[in-house]
Amino acid sequence: MTPQSTSFLLWADIAEEHEAGFNEWYNREHVPDRVLGIPGFIQARRYAAVEGAPRYAAHYEVKGPGVFQDEAYLAMRRTPDARSQHYIAFFRNVIRFVGRPIAEAGAVAGIVEAAWVRLAAFRAPAPNGGAGDWQSFSTAMVRRAGIVRVRVFAARPELQEGAVSGMRGTVRERLRGPDRLPDVLLMIEGTTASQLADAEADFDRAAARPGWSVLGSARMQQVLRVAPR
Repeated sequence: MTPQSTSFLLWADIAEEHEAGFNEWYNREHVPDRVLGIPGFIQARRYAAVEGAPRYAAHYEVKGPGVFQDEAYLAMRRTPDARSQHYIAFFRNVIRFVGRPIAEAGAVAGIVEAAWVRLAAFRAPAPNGGAGDWQSFSTAMVRRAGIVRVRVFAARPELQEGAVSGMRGTVRERLRGPDRLPDVLLMIEGTTASQLADAEADFDRAAARPGWSVLGSARMQQVLRVAPR
């Protein structure tokens, strides 16, 4: 993650009979329209679950929260094109997250990313209260074989709730049910599915905190990355 950047995650199930068309639309139109067409988008990575739910996640990295106030971004969200309206209506169990890391560790210097990811999203009473604990957890986790990056994100409530309220009365609001808004997002990246699975017991113990409830949890494989040249 680049300095001062903000993460946006959209995580959802899709009606099974529409998955093939949804994936083509998401890969060839939905993600590129944002990352390549709106100023301030750094990259997007898409994941598909091999275990757990929801099924599909798209993780966008942007230069800062001001990107979400850009008129090009707001216009795309308020009035989706015809194909977007068609597929957005099939989203189910949607989790929307906007936030920044409170803890982060990598196995090597610089930015490292891996093909296998464990994602978990939580409602939490005090998401920033354990930042020091999460940093210790992240630093220890990347010492394990195959684990190359760990991040713990805390939500920016004003951005999450602002994104929802800003769509009221628009075309998009009528397309699907209300989004679920987590307070904390955990993300562990590993080089193989088995190495990631070996680390998940420690992951689950660290996340078992009083008052926390799980909104989504899945082991996922990266299926796409899009970034400007």
